[in-house]
Amino acid sequence: MIGEIVSHYRVVSQLGAGGMGVVYEAEDQRLHRKVALKFLVEDAGYDAAATQRFKREAETASALNHPHICTIHDIGEHEGRPFLVMEKLEGQTLRHLISGKPLPVERVLVLGTQIADALHAAHSAGIIHRDVKPANIFVTSRGDAKLLDFGLARLEPKPHLTSRPGDDLSTQIRRDELTIPGTTLGTTAYMSPEQARGEAVDARSDIFSLGAVLYEMATGQRPFEGATHASIFDGILNREPVSPSELNREVPRELEQTILAALEKRVELRVQSASELRAQLQRLLRDSSSGRAIAAGAPAISRKLRNRRWMAPALVLLLAAAGTGAWLTHRDAGPTETRIESVEDLYIRSRYLSEKHGGEDLRTIAALEEVVRRKPDHAKAWAALARSYSARFFYREPTPEWEERAFFAIEKALSIDQKLSDAYVARSTLLWTPVRGFPHREALVDAQRAIALDPGSSEGHAMAAIILAHVGLMDEAEREIELARDLDPSKPKWASRHAHIKLWRGECEAAVEALSPLPSASRAEALACAGRIDEAEELLRELPSNQSGYPAVVRALLAAKRGEREEALGLVQAALRDREERLGHFHHIAYLIGSTYSLLGDQEAAIDWLERAARDGFPSLWTFQNDSNLLEVRKHPRYASLAKRLEEQTVALREIYERHSTTTASN
Repeated sequence: MIGEIVSHYRVVSQLGAGGMGVVYEAEDQRLHRKVALKFLVEDAGYDAAATQRFKREAETASALNHPHICTIHDIGEHEGRPFLVMEKLEGQTLRHLISGKPLPVERVLVLGTQIADALHAAHSAGIIHRDVKPANIFVTSRGDAKLLDFGLARLEPKPHLTSRPGDDLSTQIRRDELTIPGTTLGTTAYMSPEQARGEAVDARSDIFSLGAVLYEMATGQRPFEGATHASIFDGILNREPVSPSELNREVPRELEQTILAALEKRVELRVQSASELRAQLQRLLRDSSSGRAIAAGAPAISRKLRNRRWMAPALVLLLAAAGTGAWLTHRDAGPTETRIESVEDLYIRSRYLSEKHGGEDLRTIAALEEVVRRKPDHAKAWAALARSYSARFFYREPTPEWEERAFFAIEKALSIDQKLSDAYVARSTLLWTPVRGFPHREALVDAQRAIALDPGSSEGHAMAAIILAHVGLMDEAEREIELARDLDPSKPKWASRHAHIKLWRGECEAAVEALSPLPSASRAEALACAGRIDEAEELLRELPSNQSGYPAVVRALLAAKRGEREEALGLVQAALRDREERLGHFHHIAYLIGSTYSLLGDQEAAIDWLERAARDGFPSLWTFQNDSNLLEVRKHPRYASLAKRLEEQTVALREIYERHSTTTASN
């Protein structure tokens, strides 16, 4: 076709060919621009399915106007052959860019963010791509990703975004990828489990496929390899991929967790939207650019704060110059609470506000900001401010702004006093968050360092206690929380923390007695644990909000105990409604969902949710082994593997705890 005129396009050269199409470079003689013409290959036979796919690609892609989606200008027919007119791209496919080798982490994050953004645009328009893979992603010479080939896409009315179970799987796989055993496979290797089973799919199927692409970018290998379709399908449906960091030690732990969350086999456990995945990748890119990305298994601290020292002088000057402006714009405290002459009096006042309203309260934050404005070398105030920012980030507003402030305040405190125990407590608190995947080892080391510097730090002992309880070291957790309560009996939150530790170790009646008599989901869970079902239900009815989150999942557990399956399953879904906006310890909700499924007799789902709880921050083997709700799931073959992994982690963390405890004692 070289040199031919197709409509008003002059064909210049052939750019490439695949099983279904041939792509040519052409010159638009009307607009004097270069375009790409994509024709169906002649041996495709122009059958109805191939032609329909071609038209679908034109209709779906042309409906999208996005910088990371290849633009479709027009569709036409030449001598009986349909063709598409697309923007001409310079560069190469992601498949060729990878070529069996991992990409640099920052490039993985940049390209991954762009692809996720493209999918978000498609999904928002009701379009499911259904064929996301490296061969369908183009990387331009400028380094930008472009999503190609919407030929398998479905346009469905929102919010369903589903295809039908009866879709013929053979129409979803390219002819050149359905050859003989041993042939390199394309689409099959990136299918979601539900797509591989020929079930209904929604936008989350594309999330799984993008997870497979991210995995391959990060490691140079596909997550599910095999010589035949059967072996690859078996991997997609039944096997977990090798951890990316085992194949490439440069993969940060947070990126690994993000990739594996996208590759969850159960749809409801997977990252739920392209926008959520995009946000996670953007956050990691930001952290990587600022030097805070943490390599798997590497110490967390030095790299987190390495590139922040330049910030300190500038921000201190900003505080000094801005007076009560700048960082103090959030202050809503009354004049009697903040306008105090003495800096030390104001610092004492901030501690009072923290006890009364909480460290995350804006009045507490405003008072501490005023202290460091007046006295920039007040190390303890900087450490307290770091804890308040961390608490605000954790409990109220999980936005980068609060996290950045907290990291800066920690570094400022340590630059003034490297042996300040409170600063290490603050850093432990900030590290140990859902955003960072609850890195137990790093957070525990910081908490114990705080104790070593100040054995009288109730905050340090309490922080160590809650971490230890989450990893199943219950005796050690009890010892630390008792020390915290002895050192500062006035803090009610230490009593609450102690009560939760008793609940997680199965001391149900003790937990009921220790928890506040005021209505709470925690007290309802403790009552359920103690077999006091009627009391638990009555208490939950008193809660003003019991339709989602933690209260809903406790209600689901109670329904499962009563054998009310449909009610329990409905409440599980209610518990997940606010999942994308969740704050705090979602892993406890995941654990209770696992318990609910176990009581309902669905042990596969129970295992899935218990693995999610363990991976997301609650790998407490003690709790798993002693919870009567999990009696049946402990008989399941998969449980033995889970228990073994948790035991190995528990042993490793016990060794770290004991080593640092010995060091503390010797000091």
